[in-house]
Amino acid sequence: MNRAITLGYAPTRRSVFSKLDALKYKELVREKIKSWGTSIVDLEGINEEGLLYDDMSHESAIIERFKSTNVDALFFPHVNFGTEDAVARVAKAIGKPVLLWGPRDEAPSDNGMRLRDTQCGLFYGQDCPSLRSAIHVYRE
Repeated sequence: MNRAITLGYAPTRRSVFSKLDALKYKELVREKIKSWGTSIVDLEGINEEGLLYDDMSHESAIIERFKSTNVDALFFPHVNFGTEDAVARVAKAIGKPVLLWGPRDEAPSDNGMRLRDTQCGLFYGQDCPSLRSAIHVYRE
């Protein structure tokens, strides 16, 4: 029996990379998920950006939204790098399966600057002790 899931959608960014690019990829990823017919509970209205970033003042509202809507799983796309500690705190509080993912980065510009460094953020997230302790492996 197939059952539709409700996905807690919490795209995350870090302030040292492009905020505009993070917002762009937040929308691109959201539209792709919606095209599959998946129900999404997002961060819109919690803060100005609808993104999870290193501002602990929004975390309790994010956690409350995901708990009150009884999401089945959490999806944290790292849309420009990611904020691993904030991701870990939210994931631990919710206690549901977690997917970390990030879009492929473009090549750096000629001067070496990047708009995003998603790959590095994901690698760091895998080794982040607070994130490792928050993620649970679910088996059925």
